[in-house]
Amino acid sequence: MNFLEKIKNGEQKKIIENSVIFLLLFIIIIIVMNTLLVPNEESATVSTQTNLQIKSENNTYNDLEQKLQKILSLINGTGRVDVMISYLNGIEQVPMYDEKISTTVTEESDKEGGKRKTQQTNNEHNIIFEEKNSTKSAVIKQTVMPEIIGVVVVADGAGDLKVKENIIKAVEATVNVPSHRIQVFARTNT
Repeated sequence: MNFLEKIKNGEQKKIIENSVIFLLLFIIIIIVMNTLLVPNEESATVSTQTNLQIKSENNTYNDLEQKLQKILSLINGTGRVDVMISYLNGIEQVPMYDEKISTTVTEESDKEGGKRKTQQTNNEHNIIFEEKNSTKSAVIKQTVMPEIIGVVVVADGAGDLKVKENIIKAVEATVNVPSHRIQVFARTNT
């Protein structure tokens, strides 16, 4: 084999090696792009659950406002009523946990008669999930409604002080908000 044939064989090996490396890099790039750009089913499920939770919260808030509007409109002299309720935060759902608590006690003695006792406690908390229609969701232990920080009521009859006072009392009793956080206004004539 002469010198030129050796160089040619060496170049072919390098070309093959470079091609294999390029092909591997190309496959890795495709995999990374696929995971970053195409949402998987799990993230779509989480997104759907989040959207449903937001709709559910909005319905809960709207339901309370509508119920309050309905009850206030029944008070003598109020007329048409609109209500807006302000909240400190959103609805909080507390999941159920599977708790595992283990305690290890170790007693040691040394040559001189000294004794030592150590205690180690391990706590493990795992959220309990349930699966429905191949969708995992946390089991909810408790739903905590948000704190109401203020109520605004606009009513046709709020210009009358007795009607205004009755509206404030009704709101206080219904949503447990102190009177200084309830504002009642008469509706404009437009």
